[in-house]
Amino acid sequence: MDHPPPPHDGPPPSGFGGGPPPDGFGGGPPPGVPGGPNGNTTVPPELRLLGASSYLVFTLLSLTANFLLLAVFIKVIRFLYLLKYSILGS
Repeated sequence: MDHPPPPHDGPPPSGFGGGPPPDGFGGGPPPGVPGGPNGNTTVPPELRLLGASSYLVFTLLSLTANFLLLAVFIKVIRFLYLLKYSILGS
């Protein structure tokens, strides 16, 4: 019931056989072919601005949330502290 090994007609698939793929990623057409990578891969300024503003908004929201959580934590600790001394009567 042993199956015969697969035929070895050509080179191993990209990324196998001990070496890296020819283009470094193992997929897509090579440079210079339509649809392949070219030198015009810069990010437009509008997209950079959108990314920077999104990061800034996320940072500000995160800082605000942390500040509010700290304020709530301080109020809870203070309430427990006052509750402890009101129960003990000291």
